[in-house]
Amino acid sequence: MMTAMMAQADAQTRSTTGNTVAMAPAVKITRADISLDGAERAIDASMAEAARNGWTISVAVVDVAGELVAFRKAGGAIGISPGVAMGKARTAALLQAPSKEFEEFINNGRPSFLSTPGVTALEGGVPSSSTAR
Repeated sequence: MMTAMMAQADAQTRSTTGNTVAMAPAVKITRADISLDGAERAIDASMAEAARNGWTISVAVVDVAGELVAFRKAGGAIGISPGVAMGKARTAALLQAPSKEFEEFINNGRPSFLSTPGVTALEGGVPSSSTAR
């Protein structure tokens, strides 16, 4: 579990130039994030599904900020596969929805979404569920 501190202020009263200012309490934001073990289990499950279907793929798992946690490329996967897998995963994490939704924006007449920096508008990126953490 990762914890991010968004604001740091003591719940106290401070005096500035004779005025009394009440300070807000610290705000602590806790976010669920995937562990390396959880990422590796997700990759194992994805690779098993790919093998059952005869797919030769790459699988990337990213954290909630879209940063790579774990990656695997199947033998024989094409050269572009790693970059696409990482892009789909990052898009799903940042959109907080399947990357297919971003692809649908474009396919349904909103091509301006193609100018969004750092996204891969292709189906296949899926946000993690709490069971993979």
